[in-house]
Amino acid sequence: MLDPITVEVISKRLMANAEEMEAILVNMVLAADIRADYVRTALGLTRQTPAAEMAEVWADLETRAQDWLAGQGIPPAKRLLQRIVDMRYLGQNFERPVPASSGAWTGEARAELESRVHAAHGRTYGYAAPDEVTQIVNYRVTAYGLAPHVTLRQHDAATAGPDGAVVGQRLSTGDAARRRRPRRSTTAPGSSPATRSWVRRSSTSWTR
Repeated sequence: MLDPITVEVISKRLMANAEEMEAILVNMVLAADIRADYVRTALGLTRQTPAAEMAEVWADLETRAQDWLAGQGIPPAKRLLQRIVDMRYLGQNFERPVPASSGAWTGEARAELESRVHAAHGRTYGYAAPDEVTQIVNYRVTAYGLAPHVTLRQHDAATAGPDGAVVGQRLSTGDAARRRRPRRSTTAPGSSPATRSWVRRSSTSWTR
Protein backbone atom coordinates (compact mmCIF):
# COMPACT_ATOMS: atom_id res chain seq x y z
CA MET A 1 0.00 0.00 0.00
CA LEU A 2 1.30 3.44 -0.89
CA ASP A 3 2.13 5.74 1.96
CA PRO A 4 -0.35 8.63 2.13
CA ILE A 5 1.00 12.12 2.59
CA THR A 6 -0.72 15.24 3.83
CA VAL A 7 -1.43 18.15 1.54
CA GLU A 8 -3.03 21.48 2.31
CA VAL A 9 -6.27 22.57 0.76
CA ILE A 10 -5.93 26.17 -0.33
CA SER A 11 -8.68 28.68 0.19
CA LYS A 12 -10.91 29.64 -2.68
CA ARG A 13 -9.80 33.19 -2.05
CA LEU A 14 -6.53 32.42 -3.83
CA MET A 15 -8.40 31.10 -6.86
CA ALA A 16 -10.41 34.31 -6.91
CA ASN A 17 -7.17 36.30 -6.84
CA ALA A 18 -5.84 34.25 -9.76
CA GLU A 19 -8.96 35.00 -11.78
CA GLU A 20 -8.59 38.68 -10.99
CA MET A 21 -4.96 38.62 -12.12
CA GLU A 22 -6.04 37.01 -15.39
CA ALA A 23 -8.55 39.81 -15.90
CA ILE A 24 -5.81 42.39 -15.28
CA LEU A 25 -3.58 40.79 -17.91
CA VAL A 26 -6.43 40.77 -20.43
CA ASN A 27 -7.06 44.46 -19.76
CA MET A 28 -3.36 45.21 -20.27
CA VAL A 29 -3.47 43.55 -23.69
CA LEU A 30 -6.63 45.43 -24.64
CA ALA A 31 -5.10 48.69 -23.43
CA ALA A 32 -1.94 48.33 -25.51
CA ASP A 33 -1.44 50.71 -28.41
CA ILE A 34 -1.87 49.17 -31.85
CA ARG A 35 0.52 49.77 -34.71
CA ALA A 36 0.91 49.15 -38.42
CA ASP A 37 3.65 50.06 -40.91
CA TYR A 38 3.06 51.13 -44.51
CA VAL A 39 6.15 51.14 -46.73
CA ARG A 40 6.95 52.02 -50.32
CA THR A 41 10.35 51.33 -51.84
CA ALA A 42 11.41 54.08 -54.26
CA LEU A 43 15.14 54.42 -54.86
CA GLY A 44 16.17 57.96 -55.70
CA LEU A 45 18.79 60.58 -54.96
CA THR A 46 17.50 62.94 -52.33
CA ARG A 47 18.33 66.19 -54.09
CA GLN A 48 17.04 64.95 -57.45
CA THR A 49 13.67 63.70 -56.18
CA PRO A 50 11.00 66.38 -56.67
CA ALA A 51 9.30 67.48 -53.48
CA ALA A 52 5.91 67.08 -55.17
CA GLU A 53 6.69 63.43 -55.95
CA MET A 54 7.64 62.80 -52.34
CA ALA A 55 4.44 64.51 -51.19
CA GLU A 56 2.39 62.12 -53.34
CA VAL A 57 4.07 59.13 -51.70
CA TRP A 58 3.33 60.49 -48.23
CA ALA A 59 -0.29 61.16 -49.15
CA ASP A 60 -0.81 57.61 -50.42
CA LEU A 61 0.79 55.95 -47.40
CA GLU A 62 -1.02 58.16 -44.91
CA THR A 63 -4.39 57.56 -46.59
CA ARG A 64 -3.88 53.81 -46.26
CA ALA A 65 -2.79 54.23 -42.63
CA GLN A 66 -5.84 56.35 -41.79
CA ASP A 67 -8.17 53.83 -43.44
CA TRP A 68 -6.64 51.04 -41.35
CA LEU A 69 -7.02 53.00 -38.10
CA ALA A 70 -10.62 53.80 -38.95
CA GLY A 71 -11.26 50.11 -39.61
CA GLN A 72 -9.85 49.34 -36.15
CA GLY A 73 -12.36 51.73 -34.58
CA ILE A 74 -9.73 54.26 -33.47
CA PRO A 75 -11.20 57.79 -33.26
CA PRO A 76 -9.24 60.59 -35.01
CA ALA A 77 -8.15 62.08 -31.69
CA LYS A 78 -6.41 58.79 -30.79
CA ARG A 79 -4.47 58.41 -34.05
CA LEU A 80 -0.79 59.16 -34.58
CA LEU A 81 1.16 58.94 -37.85
CA GLN A 82 4.94 59.01 -38.02
CA ARG A 83 6.97 59.50 -41.20
CA ILE A 84 10.28 57.68 -41.60
CA VAL A 85 12.65 57.55 -44.58
CA ASP A 86 15.24 54.79 -44.88
CA MET A 87 18.31 56.56 -46.26
CA ARG A 88 22.00 55.98 -46.95
CA TYR A 89 25.02 57.45 -48.63
CA LEU A 90 25.17 56.54 -52.30
CA GLY A 91 27.10 53.28 -52.66
CA GLN A 92 26.41 52.00 -49.15
CA ASN A 93 24.64 48.65 -48.80
CA PHE A 94 22.84 49.56 -45.58
CA GLU A 95 20.48 52.35 -44.65
CA ARG A 96 19.29 54.11 -41.52
CA PRO A 97 15.75 55.21 -40.55
CA VAL A 98 15.52 59.00 -40.53
CA PRO A 99 12.47 60.86 -39.13
CA ALA A 100 10.78 63.07 -41.70
CA SER A 101 8.81 66.25 -41.12
CA SER A 102 5.03 66.09 -40.91
CA GLY A 103 2.67 68.40 -42.71
CA ALA A 104 3.11 69.85 -46.19
CA TRP A 105 6.15 68.53 -48.05
CA THR A 106 8.30 71.17 -49.68
CA GLY A 107 11.84 71.68 -50.88
CA GLU A 108 12.76 72.96 -47.43
CA ALA A 109 11.46 69.75 -45.86
CA ARG A 110 13.55 67.72 -48.31
CA ALA A 111 16.68 69.72 -47.40
CA GLU A 112 15.95 69.20 -43.70
CA LEU A 113 15.65 65.46 -44.36
CA GLU A 114 19.09 65.39 -45.94
CA SER A 115 20.65 67.20 -42.98
CA ARG A 116 19.06 64.69 -40.65
CA VAL A 117 20.62 61.71 -42.41
CA HIS A 118 24.07 63.27 -41.96
CA ALA A 119 23.36 63.82 -38.26
CA ALA A 120 22.07 60.25 -37.85
CA HIS A 121 25.19 58.84 -39.53
CA GLY A 122 27.39 60.91 -37.23
CA ARG A 123 25.60 59.68 -34.09
CA THR A 124 25.86 56.05 -35.16
CA TYR A 125 29.32 55.83 -36.71
CA GLY A 126 31.10 58.83 -35.22
CA TYR A 127 31.45 60.77 -38.46
CA ALA A 128 29.34 62.37 -41.18
CA ALA A 129 30.09 63.22 -44.81
CA PRO A 130 27.99 66.26 -45.73
CA ASP A 131 29.51 66.38 -49.22
CA GLU A 132 28.42 62.82 -50.05
CA VAL A 133 25.31 62.20 -52.11
CA THR A 134 22.43 60.73 -50.12
CA GLN A 135 19.89 58.24 -51.41
CA ILE A 136 16.31 57.45 -50.43
CA VAL A 137 15.46 53.74 -50.21
CA ASN A 138 12.07 53.43 -48.46
CA TYR A 139 9.29 55.76 -47.45
CA ARG A 140 7.56 54.54 -44.30
CA VAL A 141 4.48 55.66 -42.40
CA THR A 142 3.87 54.09 -39.00
CA ALA A 143 0.28 54.30 -37.78
CA TYR A 144 -0.43 54.20 -34.05
CA GLY A 145 -3.81 53.72 -32.44
CA LEU A 146 -3.59 55.06 -28.90
CA ALA A 147 -5.64 52.90 -26.54
CA PRO A 148 -7.40 54.38 -23.50
CA HIS A 149 -5.64 54.04 -20.18
CA VAL A 150 -7.01 51.40 -17.82
CA THR A 151 -7.49 52.23 -14.15
CA LEU A 152 -6.76 49.20 -11.99
CA ARG A 153 -8.61 48.59 -8.75
CA GLN A 154 -6.57 49.34 -5.64
CA HIS A 155 -6.28 46.81 -2.80
CA ASP A 156 -5.22 47.25 0.79
CA ALA A 157 -1.87 45.78 1.72
CA ALA A 158 -2.04 42.25 3.16
CA THR A 159 -1.45 41.96 6.88
CA ALA A 160 -1.87 38.20 7.44
CA GLY A 161 0.62 35.51 6.47
CA PRO A 162 0.01 32.70 3.94
CA ASP A 163 -1.20 30.36 6.68
CA GLY A 164 -4.48 32.22 6.69
CA ALA A 165 -5.27 30.82 3.25
CA VAL A 166 -5.27 27.20 4.48
CA VAL A 167 -8.78 26.00 5.31
CA GLY A 168 -8.24 22.21 5.67
CA GLN A 169 -6.18 19.12 4.92
CA ARG A 170 -6.66 15.90 3.00
CA LEU A 171 -4.69 12.74 2.20
CA SER A 172 -3.02 12.19 -1.14
CA THR A 173 -0.99 9.32 -2.57
CA GLY A 174 0.18 11.02 -5.74
CA ASP A 175 3.57 12.22 -4.49
CA ALA A 176 4.22 8.98 -2.62
CA ALA A 177 3.56 7.05 -5.82
CA ARG A 178 6.03 9.21 -7.74
CA ARG A 179 8.68 8.53 -5.10
CA ARG A 180 8.46 4.82 -5.92
CA ARG A 181 9.78 5.17 -9.46
CA PRO A 182 11.70 2.12 -10.74
CA ARG A 183 15.44 2.59 -11.02
CA ARG A 184 17.40 2.37 -14.29
CA SER A 185 20.00 -0.39 -14.45
CA THR A 186 23.35 -0.16 -16.22
CA THR A 187 23.96 -1.44 -19.72
CA ALA A 188 24.65 -5.16 -19.89
CA PRO A 189 28.40 -6.01 -20.17
CA GLY A 190 29.62 -6.22 -23.72
CA SER A 191 26.56 -4.62 -25.26
CA SER A 192 26.39 -1.37 -27.18
CA PRO A 193 24.88 1.75 -25.57
CA ALA A 194 21.80 1.23 -27.71
CA THR A 195 21.23 -2.24 -26.17
CA ARG A 196 19.64 -2.22 -22.72
CA SER A 197 19.21 -5.16 -20.38
CA TRP A 198 15.85 -5.38 -18.63
CA VAL A 199 16.01 -6.49 -15.02
CA ARG A 200 12.92 -7.53 -13.11
CA ARG A 201 13.07 -6.08 -9.61
CA SER A 202 9.69 -7.11 -8.29
CA SER A 203 6.37 -8.38 -9.45
CA THR A 204 5.05 -4.89 -10.03
CA SER A 205 7.90 -2.84 -11.52
CA TRP A 206 10.47 -3.11 -14.30
CA THR A 207 13.65 -1.15 -14.73
CA ARG A 208 16.35 -1.00 -17.36
